Amino acid sequence: MINKEDESLDEQNDDKNSNADLKGPNTVKNPDEWTTGNEPMTGEQHSYLKTFSDEAGKGFDET
Repeated sequence: MINKEDESLDEQNDDKNSNADLKGPNTVKNPDEWTTGNEPMTGEQHSYLKTFSDEAGKGFDET
């Protein structure tokens, strides 16, 4: 007999397997190739961080 918990675990495992199929070799980046922070943030990054800081009621460093 299968209970609800077992069904839920099976569904989670199916999702993980589906996602694993979507990952390719370009999804892992060598830390030596990471940026150093000397580049300005993108508009998308700025918007994302600004939204989070506003929601948290914290100041946002625009630099």
